[in-house]
Amino acid sequence: MSIKLPRAAIAAALASTLLLAGCNGDGDSNDSGDGESTSQSQGAESDGGDDSATTDGATDGGSDDGDAELTELDSDSFYETVMTAQKDAGSFKGVTTTTTGQATMTLDLESEYTDNGVAAKATTRPDAPQQISTIVVDGVMYMQADGIGVPEGKWLKFDPSDPKNAGNPLSQLMDMSDPETFFGAMDDPKHFELIGQEDVDGVAANHYNITISSETYAENLDLPAEVVSMLPPELTFDMWIDAENRPVKVTQEYEIRGQTSQVEQTYSDYGVDVDIEAPADADTVTR
Repeated sequence: MSIKLPRAAIAAALASTLLLAGCNGDGDSNDSGDGESTSQSQGAESDGGDDSATTDGATDGGSDDGDAELTELDSDSFYETVMTAQKDAGSFKGVTTTTTGQATMTLDLESEYTDNGVAAKATTRPDAPQQISTIVVDGVMYMQADGIGVPEGKWLKFDPSDPKNAGNPLSQLMDMSDPETFFGAMDDPKHFELIGQEDVDGVAANHYNITISSETYAENLDLPAEVVSMLPPELTFDMWIDAENRPVKVTQEYEIRGQTSQVEQTYSDYGVDVDIEAPADADTVTR
């Protein structure tokens, strides 16, 4: 039997497996539909972000070399350069904050590049409207949350490679949990501009403003119809890149049927030791 998850769970999975700033944040507060949507950048108004704890032995999201200079990147090599730099760091921590109307959800994330892809772990903060935890290891996602039909204390196990899950929206969305896939889909932007140098939580970074066609973005990622229906015609992102060409922040603000959503993802502690393990089989439930 294929897994049928509510939209809120899908949105949470997207946020926590990260880096899907352009497609999460709607949650279940609005039905998807034909309403007109708009997307706009938070722009230079956002020159900071949520503070993230720095772990001893890891960089704080900036350069190890205090004298390192920021390098202007061009649109042709931007995403390849940024992804190579992040992968070379090996691991990082982050914070994803999604605000829709009066509701805000913040997730703390840690992630590591491994021989088997990206491993990630994320948990909502205590004040979140719904408590959700996710783990991704070896391409398999494990989730704990209310309303997903598993006993308390157990993890829902979702394997997108299982033939039973073919065509399930979560399988397609899981493909985007890899930052390389996500950033790669943002290639060939309609607009690419260096705004200037700014400070992000003490880290010097170049601020870029990027606009991409939602149609092209959706095609590149083979997005399910449920997600495509929530996208405005264009997606505009602001990205802050440090002196080692690693992302330190990504933001987006967009409007769907009169409801404004804001998404912010910060990255810190590059190279930090992380501990990401799959739950024991006895603690998982597969549906």
